Amino acid sequence: MDRKALLKAIWGTAKELGMSSEEVHTVLSRETGKDSMRDSTDRQLQRLLDALKLYKGVGEVQKNRLSGKQLHFINGLEKKLGWAGEPERLRGFINKKMSIQVDRPEWLTSQQASKVIEGLKKAIEHAGAKAGSLPEEGEAAREAK
Repeated sequence: MDRKALLKAIWGTAKELGMSSEEVHTVLSRETGKDSMRDSTDRQLQRLLDALKLYKGVGEVQKNRLSGKQLHFINGLEKKLGWAGEPERLRGFINKKMSIQVDRPEWLTSQQASKVIEGLKKAIEHAGAKAGSLPEEGEAAREAK
């Protein structure tokens, strides 16, 4: 694929995913270490496209991405902490507490997801020890209203 077609495919896939330019560049940086597509080689741009296709679910490249089970487990732990419906809380935890710079949990690698899961388990233990027990999902929803 020539460079022009590669860039067109990248932006077309990003549009289908509803990603902003900033989000695409975040993925570019994580995948290639580059901040600009102009500074990226065709091979690096192909890596970006593969990553975007993976997020979309049409990619054939499954290298080191978190599994569906890991994402489901992370979402369950998020609910136990009472963070359901507040994606910025999980994002903040991942970025600040775990020092992993991703915009969405779906973009974690398998290794990063394992680290996040262990961190969330510790946060639940800490919150449970501090408060006596965590609110059940229904209680958290009622308290939020």
